[in-house]
Amino acid sequence: MMISKQNEMRQTRCRWLFVAFCFLTLHIYGQRDSSSLITVHFDNAEVQEFLNSVEEQTSIHFFYDSAGFDTVRITIQASHLPLRQVLDQAFANTDIYYAVDG
Repeated sequence: MMISKQNEMRQTRCRWLFVAFCFLTLHIYGQRDSSSLITVHFDNAEVQEFLNSVEEQTSIHFFYDSAGFDTVRITIQASHLPLRQVLDQAFANTDIYYAVDG
């Protein structure tokens, strides 16, 4: 009975270590993607065109309803800047809010 209890505790500990490792790996992967340096040069571009360019330079994918951006235009000149800084500049004078998950 004692050996069975020890095996069960060992298996539980291994499961938790595996879960912790998975979360750590995802967190590191997310940091790498969001810290990519981005270069964009747009003058009065549609939001979709701007976001497509950012997606091509990173492994990040944006989820949005394109109908909400019909009248929004992006003008930005950014070279080798972090993702958040580029998004902040692009959406500075708009009603668009974003969140980066990960």
